Amino acid sequence: MSVFFPGLLDGFLKPVFLEKVRRKYHYGEGQMDELKAVAEEMLPFIAGDAFWERKGWHVPPAQNSLSVKGRQEEGNNKILDRRWEAVVISLGWSVDELQESYSQKGMLSECYMLEGLASELLLDSYREYNQYMQEHTDWHVARYHFLGSEGEFPLEMLPGILEDIASQLEEQEAGYDVQGIAGGNLHRIICNSSFCIQPKKSVVFIAELTKEEAAHCPGICLGCSSIHCPNRMEEELVRR
Repeated sequence: MSVFFPGLLDGFLKPVFLEKVRRKYHYGEGQMDELKAVAEEMLPFIAGDAFWERKGWHVPPAQNSLSVKGRQEEGNNKILDRRWEAVVISLGWSVDELQESYSQKGMLSECYMLEGLASELLLDSYREYNQYMQEHTDWHVARYHFLGSEGEFPLEMLPGILEDIASQLEEQEAGYDVQGIAGGNLHRIICNSSFCIQPKKSVVFIAELTKEEAAHCPGICLGCSSIHCPNRMEEELVRR
C-alpha cells in the first residue's frame, strides 16, 4: 500500500487549493472560512485513511491495439514500451462517515463543501500518480482508461480489479491491526452489484504506461465518454 500523496495533503488547507475549489463550485468569497473549516475537519481523516495502490494488469490483444498498433514482442501480446496497471486511489471510509454525519445533522452546506473538496483532491491525484511514476520508474502515463467509458474496458471488470488489489493489500498488511480492524478491511475498496464503489471518495482506472517521450496523456478526460460531467476538463498535459 502506498501512502497518499504527501504534496496533496500539504496543499489541502492552502489558499491556492481552497480558492480553486471555491471558484469551481461557485461559493462566495465570504464562504471561504466555512470552506476552510470543513477542509480542516476532513484533513485528519484523509491523512489517516487515504491510500493508493497499483498492480500490473494484463490487457487482452484487442485492447492493446487501442493506442498503439504493431511493434509487438515476439511470442506474446505485450507491445514494446507499453504496459498497463490497475490503480485505485481512495480517501478512505472516515470521510464518508464525516459526510454522513453532516447529512444527519442537516448540515447540507458542509456536506456539499466536503463533496467538492474531496472531488478536487481526487482529480489532483491523477496528476500525482503520473508524477510518481516518472520519478520512481522509467514509465509515464500515455492514457488513462476508465471502466464503463470505453467499450473495451467494461464496468464488469471492476469486481475482479478490486479483488486483486484487495489480495495484494492483504498480503502487504498481514498482521496489521487498528482498533481490532484488519488492515485489509481498513484499506479495502468494494463495489456492489450496481458497480457503485465504496468508500465513495475513491477512483479506479487502468493506466496505460509508456517509455516513449513523445507519448504523454493530454488529459484524464481523453478516454471518457461522459461529456456533460461537471468535472470534465479541457485537454491539457498532466505530466506536471
